[in-house]
Amino acid sequence: MMMRKMCHAAEPVINEIFEHPFNKKLYDGTLSKKLFRDYLEQDFLYLHDFSRALCLTSSRFNHDGYTKQFNIFSANALAEAHHLRANYLGEHHSPALFGTRQTPIHKIPVIEDYTNHLLATAANSSIEEAVASLLPCFWIYSKLGLKMPPAKDHPYYHWISSYSNPQFGLATQAIIQIFEELSHEISCPHDQQNIISAFVKSSEYELLFWDSIYHKMDAHIADPVCARRLFSFIE
Repeated sequence: MMMRKMCHAAEPVINEIFEHPFNKKLYDGTLSKKLFRDYLEQDFLYLHDFSRALCLTSSRFNHDGYTKQFNIFSANALAEAHHLRANYLGEHHSPALFGTRQTPIHKIPVIEDYTNHLLATAANSSIEEAVASLLPCFWIYSKLGLKMPPAKDHPYYHWISSYSNPQFGLATQAIIQIFEELSHEISCPHDQQNIISAFVKSSEYELLFWDSIYHKMDAHIADPVCARRLFSFIE
């Protein structure tokens, strides 16, 4: 199955994500509020473009069921972005963690590069590559949610529980199922490699997102693999 091949190819990146200090500190509740806020602000901007990429992909299916499901994914990503702003970032009523930011936020370069990759792949690559590029956001966060079952007094309980809940797990299973149905007849090695590369590249951007926040890096990332080598010297 293509999903298994993609996960195998991305395994070193996935392991780095699970062991990343940002996620370890998030899990044990010692991550600073400043870093968490920086992350959430960028995640809010990311989710808007992620929703656009899902919607763009939905318009390319010749299958009503897939179109409907991806429109649901798109709507849910947008709803989650506004949930973040309303409940964490203080647009309406911040429950505790943060006050209201007075200055506008802009995408950091890694998020700009990542969302450009998603939108370009959704528009210009094969539909299988488009779905593969969107999968890591579902699959990685679902895995992280299962690795971080929080107690209710955890400072980041509501954020972690949004990815450990059964509904998100079902959404992840649904997009994997659609992907497997789309890709099961692809036997051309070149086409398979393009699909795997789309998945791995998005996985690398996920890692670079946490690295950029944690290490306060500020540079456009033309090559995620080279960037990961750079970040490895910073820790």
